[in-house]
Amino acid sequence: MSFPATKILCLGIGITLLLGCTEKQPETENVIRPVRFQEVTHQTSNPDLTFTGIVKADIETDFSFKVTGTLVSLNVTLGKRIKKGDLIAALDDSDAKLKYDKQLLALQKSETQKDTAQSNLTRTKGLYENNTVPLSEYESAKEKYSNANASFETEKRAVDLIKRELGYYKLYSPVDGVVLLSDLSINENIQPGQVISVIQSGNTLVVEVGIPEQYVSRTKINQSATINFSSIPNKVFKGNVTEVAYTANTDTSTYPVTVEIINPVNTMRPGMPANVALNFSSGIKLDSVLIPTHSVSKDSSGNFVLLLMVSNDGFGIVRKQPVTVGDISNKGYEITSGLNIGDKVITAGISSLVDGMKVRLLK
Repeated sequence: MSFPATKILCLGIGITLLLGCTEKQPETENVIRPVRFQEVTHQTSNPDLTFTGIVKADIETDFSFKVTGTLVSLNVTLGKRIKKGDLIAALDDSDAKLKYDKQLLALQKSETQKDTAQSNLTRTKGLYENNTVPLSEYESAKEKYSNANASFETEKRAVDLIKRELGYYKLYSPVDGVVLLSDLSINENIQPGQVISVIQSGNTLVVEVGIPEQYVSRTKINQSATINFSSIPNKVFKGNVTEVAYTANTDTSTYPVTVEIINPVNTMRPGMPANVALNFSSGIKLDSVLIPTHSVSKDSSGNFVLLLMVSNDGFGIVRKQPVTVGDISNKGYEITSGLNIGDKVITAGISSLVDGMKVRLLK
């Protein structure tokens, strides 16, 4: 190829590259995020917080055997009403009875030996007093009687012990009540301390709830509560706090609180879920400014919310607003300063927003 042709070819390639580099790239479209908001108004505060709990009997007794053995009788079923003195369950006591009979024979033999030694002592004592036998023989008779009597007392205590142990093979109810748990089967091998049955005694029902750390110090004995059940619609029951735990439950990190149901009905059962509302009204006043708890965020400068400055085109601008948070209720946080009536607080889509961002309003 000649030099002029080469020059023309290079010039054409250069023009092509230049045009390619200067070609306008498509612009990336800015995504305008949608948000929801709530207008600030005065609200009548209901300073109750609701906690979920489980109904329990006020007195629940676990019954178990003190000895091991095979279960041969089980006279309780779930929900059965029993009376004081009713037989709950029994273990096979045939080996224990054999042991008792053997010990009775040992006691009878020991008693015979004691009686013989006592007769010999009486006879030897008379002979000694008449100077017929020496002192050593009299002392020997006393020692034999003492040993025989000690052996008899030991065998007698052993019989009493085995007799008492025979009573451990039958389990009787010491109270009137209702069976809450009994899921064993005949011929099962039972260990000492193994729960055979749980019985509810008394007519009092309670709800046990877990209270978070920030509220347990404000939960007091005899504090009033309201209780409702999803299984008993349109009815609200009264309650009183009867117990507040001093230590937290390690599984839930909450403090167990027991609330007695003042006006229980027959349709309530242990194990039923219940909602317990406790009043924490110390810091919240009527006509307080309340906003949802998830609308309040916190950074190194303190608590803040994101306000929405609405424009006429259906869009808005996000503005960060510091606030002072008061108490909390089931409706949200009380805001004591930083908000005015009519302010629009963003309530959804908060995590991806920053101050000054343009957003789209959701209806």
